[in-house]
Amino acid sequence: MGTENDTLYAVDDIKSTWFKRKPGTPKLYTESAVFYRIKTILNAAGYDVIKRSPERDGHMHSAPYYIRDRKWKFALIDDNYALRSICEAYNAGEEIRLMFNDFTPVNS
Repeated sequence: MGTENDTLYAVDDIKSTWFKRKPGTPKLYTESAVFYRIKTILNAAGYDVIKRSPERDGHMHSAPYYIRDRKWKFALIDDNYALRSICEAYNAGEEIRLMFNDFTPVNS
């Protein structure tokens, strides 16, 4: 089943995207699967993103996964990872919003 059939989402602006499982569709049982689903939706919307573990990219963030632009322009992180499981929130039909982090260097 394609992601367009089992996940409600809005990707009009990468800074304010949201994702939500449609009632009655298959549940996802791992954090990795939810981030993979989100990555697939973003790539279909025209973004070139990958799902990564922060430690693989050298970050000291304790979230299990995050999504970043392949060219290091931005990242999307679950800033509620310590409070809830993203897969449990997704399966419950809760709206998931990931925090946008801009990697663009600021000119000094």
